[in-house]
Amino acid sequence: MYVCTNRKRTAFTLVELLVVIAIIGILVGLLLPAVQQAREAARRMQCSNRLKQTALALHNYESSYGRMPPGCVGTTIFSQPQYPTGPDSGKFHSRLGWITLLLPYIEQGPMADMIANHNPNGELPLYWNGASGGIETLFCPSDPGAGKTEYLRAVGPVDVRESTFSNYVGCQGSTGTMVGTDVTGSRLDGIFIPRHGTKFRDITDGTSNTLMLSEILLPENNTSSSNIGNASDWRGLVWNVFGPTVLFSTRNPPNTRSADRMVRCSNPQRTPCVVTGTSSSQYLHARSMHPGGIQGALADGSVRFIAETISTTTYRHFGSRNDGNVLEPF
Repeated sequence: MYVCTNRKRTAFTLVELLVVIAIIGILVGLLLPAVQQAREAARRMQCSNRLKQTALALHNYESSYGRMPPGCVGTTIFSQPQYPTGPDSGKFHSRLGWITLLLPYIEQGPMADMIANHNPNGELPLYWNGASGGIETLFCPSDPGAGKTEYLRAVGPVDVRESTFSNYVGCQGSTGTMVGTDVTGSRLDGIFIPRHGTKFRDITDGTSNTLMLSEILLPENNTSSSNIGNASDWRGLVWNVFGPTVLFSTRNPPNTRSADRMVRCSNPQRTPCVVTGTSSSQYLHARSMHPGGIQGALADGSVRFIAETISTTTYRHFGSRNDGNVLEPF
């Protein structure tokens, strides 16, 4: 006589295990984009706050001096201070960007004092002790290149130097050129002009209709190149503004596929660049890792998101301080 007994199972069957794994995979697949979006939202908010701090610092600077800081200081922006001849021979303060003048207003007073008291005996401004390291408030946390502190001074063998970079750059206007002799803004129609400080009264289009700051990406250096021009990427370089390193143009919309033009730049796919030595044809485009556009600070101190779908015409008007055009909604 056989007696039937119920036996408890102690394990999943293979089919059940596969079903559970599939369900977990689906849930993870649904959850990861939400987590990534939440993280990007937090990074974007932090980026907005840093842009806001920089914009307010510029307002404080203007209140102190009656004008905005010049895009860069010095007799010219292309002569080499360490050369034995030329208008900037031996002058340390020749190619310092506008961010340098803003240091006391972004809680970097000691660094500003180091610059003011520096006597480099003809060194370029990016060689001085104390130039290395990053200023956290100048970096966008969404950019993988944020925190960059190295550039290349020579190639073969590569001479790696420490310096300071910034994701946040000033608007030079819509013309898309970096004219070394333009000290009045006759060719550059933005707020930041080489060796000339714009006043708020010069912004006749209105401070709430004029773009003042935005962001660029900081590409990595190309150490495999044998040419210094496309090996070291100086976009965002603070101390040695060899061209528009801390200035951008609104000639093309945000995140454009059009290449930047610089004296020193590598050429990664996400930040294309053409090396040029012509001072009248250098410009950077605003770019970011924020999906769909960039963030910009207006001359009134507010920060807003600018979609990459903005029309070229509207964006150019936005970058000009005095073209007299009315902005279309965007």
